[in-house]
Parts: sequence; structure tokens; C-alpha cells
Amino acid sequence: MNWKPIILLLGKKTTHYTPIS
Repeated sequence: MNWKPIILLLGKKTTHYTPIS
């Protein structure tokens, strides 16, 4: 999936949210 760039951006706010798939 293309959640990698999303996690990088939202990773700051959603640190508890980490999709593995």
C-alpha cells in the first residue's frame, strides 16, 4: 500500500496509528 508517505506526514500527529499492511 501507499501508506508510507502518509505515515510520514501523519506520523507526527498519529504516532499511535501504524498500519502494517
